[in-house]
Amino acid sequence: MSKIKKIMFSVAMTVATAGIGGVTARASTVSDFAQIAVPVANHYGLYPSVMIAQALLESNSGQSLLASDYNNYFGIKWTNGESIDLPTTEYLNGEAKAITQPFQVYSSEEESFDAQGQLLANYYPGTLRANTSSYQDALAALQGVYATDPNYENILDSIIQTYDLTAFDNGNYTTQATVSTSVDQYSVLPGDSLWSIATSSGMTVSDLETLNNLNTDSILQIGQILSVKSSEPSLTSESFSAEGTYKVQEGDNLWLIALNSGTTVSALADLNGISEEATLQVGQILQLTEASQTNSNSQSARSYKVQSGDTISAIANNFGLSVQDLVSLNGLPDANALAVGQILNL
Repeated sequence: MSKIKKIMFSVAMTVATAGIGGVTARASTVSDFAQIAVPVANHYGLYPSVMIAQALLESNSGQSLLASDYNNYFGIKWTNGESIDLPTTEYLNGEAKAITQPFQVYSSEEESFDAQGQLLANYYPGTLRANTSSYQDALAALQGVYATDPNYENILDSIIQTYDLTAFDNGNYTTQATVSTSVDQYSVLPGDSLWSIATSSGMTVSDLETLNNLNTDSILQIGQILSVKSSEPSLTSESFSAEGTYKVQEGDNLWLIALNSGTTVSALADLNGISEEATLQVGQILQLTEASQTNSNSQSARSYKVQSGDTISAIANNFGLSVQDLVSLNGLPDANALAVGQILNL
């Protein structure tokens, strides 16, 4: 058996533990994986979109036991060093079989992604950008030789299209408005239908079918694992200004804004004169950089830090402004949207 053939049989399509029982690990988002996958994929001359899709699928968005406890995000079987025996699903002669096999244990998420980059670059030359014209060519090169699932290529393509992962192939992995989405997995129960699963997952039946390469005539099997789409609060590009400020949207928090702005919660809080635990107000304007704060102050020579008991009308009267002007100047949704420690432009 050739070395490439051995590699094919050493890769599990889906780690079965991902969707069995309660999932306790935090769902890794597209942006989480992209921060690691993009530089690794670019280093080895691969498509980041393909690597991210593989990680989302194989690790159940980082929630599988193999990923969360053993840092193996690609279902790679054991070759050397530390291993762990876990159940998995393999396709033998086109039929899904539940088996237990040894998997590779990695010391970190970064080590797992780097190992995957080496594996694809060394043993699957058809996935290299130099040898392909698009990510679809790379997917075709994986079908039938990388994993045993006969629908592997289509499943990955659905994930890439659903989450617009090709954006990362152009280097767009540090954009300020990264969409935080993830793929979860669901084990079909007695009485389930495509409609009931789609509804409970906040999806349309069409989206569910596309993500899993199904159609309206597909018959679900009890225990069948389906990929379903989940999402976390995301930042829209329209919320960011060219001057380096951000307008708070519904569901935002300091952690999410800091993550998407390339800064830390502590730095963001200090820059805006608020605590790290501050409750943000929808419409509140946050400074993202020292430069943006300077620009803002140059346009409005004064600023004021909101104190306990302050009101918009009292602040406006103290500084000779109308309530309407103060609200408009600071992008507030209404005259009651104040938070202690908030910095107002005057």
